[in-house]
Amino acid sequence: MEKIKVLLRGAYLPMKSLLAFVFVALVLVSVNDFLVSAYTLTHTQASLLLLTGAMIAIYGYVPITKASYTKHQRDSYAWNIMNNSPEMVWAVNTEYKLLFFNEAFRSSINMAEDNSKWKELYNKALRGITFTFQDTISAAIGIASYENSFQPLKSPKSGKIEGVACVSRDITWKVDQEKKLKESNEKLEMVLEGADLGIWDLNLQTWEAQYNDQLKGMLGYKPSEIDGTQIAWHNLFHQGDRDKALDLMKKHINGEIDMIDMEYRMRHKDGHWVWIHNRGKVMERDSDGRAVRALGTHTDITQRKLAEYELQKLSLVASKTHNGVIITDANARVAWVNEAY
Repeated sequence: MEKIKVLLRGAYLPMKSLLAFVFVALVLVSVNDFLVSAYTLTHTQASLLLLTGAMIAIYGYVPITKASYTKHQRDSYAWNIMNNSPEMVWAVNTEYKLLFFNEAFRSSINMAEDNSKWKELYNKALRGITFTFQDTISAAIGIASYENSFQPLKSPKSGKIEGVACVSRDITWKVDQEKKLKESNEKLEMVLEGADLGIWDLNLQTWEAQYNDQLKGMLGYKPSEIDGTQIAWHNLFHQGDRDKALDLMKKHINGEIDMIDMEYRMRHKDGHWVWIHNRGKVMERDSDGRAVRALGTHTDITQRKLAEYELQKLSLVASKTHNGVIITDANARVAWVNEAY
C-alpha cells in the first residue's frame, strides 16, 4: 500500500501540470477575445500581451514543480532503500501505534503494540534518550539475537518528540561466532595451562606485548604485576643473554631466519634465574613487508638446564679421574668411557 501511495504521489504532479496548462489555454482564449472586444486591440497585440503573462506564470511555476517532483523522487528512493534493507525499521507515535515499518519488520517478527516490554523501551526514548541494546528472541530456527537502536522522533519544525524511530539488526551469526571463539579460547587456555606454556603476543609497531597468566607465573608475577612494555620486560633479561636474544629477534623480523628459537635466563620475582625456551614467529606483515605482529611461547626449562649442568659436572669428574669409568645403556652396550679406562 505504501508503494502505491508513493507511485501516486510521483504521478500526481505531472497530471496536475497538464491539467493546469489546459485550463490556462482555455482562459487565454477567452481573455484574448475579451481584450479584442473591450480594448480595441488587434488579435496579435492581445496575443503578445497574454503570451508575456503566460511566460511569467510558466517560468515561475516550472521551478516549483521540478523542486516538488524532485522531493517526491527523493522520498521514493529513500523509501525503497529503507523497505529493502535487511534491518528492521519502524516507528511508533506517542500512543505506541505504528507510524510506518519496512518489509523486514513485517516478515521477521511481530512487535505487539500492547507489549509491556516494548512500551517500557518506547517510553525511555520518548523521554529524549537515544540508546542501543542487545536482545534475544525465540524463533522457529532457535534463539535469534538482535541489536536494537531506539531514538526520539522529533518534529522538524517544533522539535517536539512525536514518537520513536527504531532499527533492529539480526546479529545471531555474530553472537554465535563470538560464543564459539570464546569456547575455543577457553579450551586453548586449558591446554596451555596443562602444558604449562606461556604465550606472548607482540605488536611490532608499538613494541607492546600481551602475556598470558602462565608466562607471568613462570617468573613469579601475578597477572596485574607486570605490564607489556618492552622496557619492563628487557629489565628481566640476564645481561649475558639479552644482546644475543634481541639480535636473534631482530634477524627474524628482518627475514634473515625463519623462526625465533632461543634459550636465555630471566630474573624471577624472588631474585633467582629462570631458564626460558622461547619459540615464536612473525604472523603478520603489512603490504610493504614490514613485520606487524609476532606470536610465540615460553617454556620453563630450568630443571632441564640444572640436570644438564649436573651431568656436565659428573662428566668432568669422571673424565679427570685416574680410575677407569664405563657407562652402558640398558642393553649393556657401551655408551661412554673415560680416558683412564
